Amino acid sequence: MFEHLGCIVKESRLYFLARNIYYDYKDINYKFDKLIRSIGNNKKYSKLSSLKNKYTGERCFIVATGPSLTISDLEKIEGEYSFACNSIVSAYSSTQWRPTFYGVQDVGVFEKVKNSIKTNDYDYIFVSSLIKDKSMDETVVRYPLNLMGHTVALFNNNIEKVKYGFSENCALEVTDGFSITYSLFQLAIYMGFREIYFLGQDCNYNSNPEKQHFMGDKSSQKFNPHWQQTGKLICNAFEASKKYCEDNGIKVFNTTRGGMFEVFPRVELEEVIR
Repeated sequence: MFEHLGCIVKESRLYFLARNIYYDYKDINYKFDKLIRSIGNNKKYSKLSSLKNKYTGERCFIVATGPSLTISDLEKIEGEYSFACNSIVSAYSSTQWRPTFYGVQDVGVFEKVKNSIKTNDYDYIFVSSLIKDKSMDETVVRYPLNLMGHTVALFNNNIEKVKYGFSENCALEVTDGFSITYSLFQLAIYMGFREIYFLGQDCNYNSNPEKQHFMGDKSSQKFNPHWQQTGKLICNAFEASKKYCEDNGIKVFNTTRGGMFEVFPRVELEEVIR
């Protein structure tokens, strides 16, 4: 009964109006914070600034958790620099592999996985500015996430008003691309990686969260009300990054075994590793 009541409330015009006001306020607050930081010394994200170009010329993998990913794939990239995120922690009971870098930016996902995040598993843990939990501030690297008004556009179903961007200075802002992998992509380039491979980036979504994850694990997933269009929105965001990559000699490939992510050329994972 309560679940049904919750659905009714979330479909009401009053709920949409309240959400829009809330996210408009957050957007204005973010822009003001960015302005202040841009004219100051930006101490707030100095830890992230220290990582700029630290891995210049290296290659890395950005691992998403699409249903095509396998434990075998993860073990193939053992020893490679890698970024992974969110519910990848559910795979750890099945493999000794760990990513070099771990990221989480959604508040709800963070609450579900935070007890599984062991700081000594990673070189760095990246956490977005949306997450106010301070329990790991001594070990995490925070980044300023600019939602770019996406939440308001989606709640109003104004897809044509969705904006896309790509940040060259992640310490000033990381632009939202409807997926944490887009944030990790910007961070990887900021850190100096110039050869980047995506793995498990299916961009295929399902109304059932249990079918969105390669381990069939729904414990750290959430229902996405925009699941039918999210894949396309993610691909559009990555399209916005292509010119920057081409102009700066950044090579990007997709080693995902399935899915609809066709923004970058596909290559076989086995060929890359060999």
